[in-house]
Amino acid sequence: MSTDWFWEGNVVESLEKHFRDLGWSFVSKADTASRQAGVDLHMQKGGTELRIEAKGYPSEFYQRGPKQGMPKRTAPSTQARHWFSEALLCAILRQNDHPTSVVAIAFPEFPVFTNMANRTQDALEKLGLRVIFISETGDVRFIGNPI
Repeated sequence: MSTDWFWEGNVVESLEKHFRDLGWSFVSKADTASRQAGVDLHMQKGGTELRIEAKGYPSEFYQRGPKQGMPKRTAPSTQARHWFSEALLCAILRQNDHPTSVVAIAFPEFPVFTNMANRTQDALEKLGLRVIFISETGDVRFIGNPI
């Protein structure tokens, strides 16, 4: 578990707080520290269900396991592009499994993620997927349609 603001667990916590403040009710949240599978955040408001796939920003160093503290061979920006792709595929699959839900992908606000979202914005809108960014101060920003 990391204390970095851009760690996935902290991104999920910021999202949960933001949506609770807007009147959304908590349904479920994945345990990101244990790498629990499934939707990262599931909220509900009125008759609308919101499912969010969140990612953090990669560290330059391994955070756990036998290589903990050692530098990674892959640059964080390269790994972040892979994480964006993974989040996108997960969101598409979630939307297929839950066609009446609002589905979003969320990231800490780093240039590599904002660039990828801007470059894919038209396709994301056609797919009906939302993109959410969390700043270091916990502010929430949407690309395209807000929720």
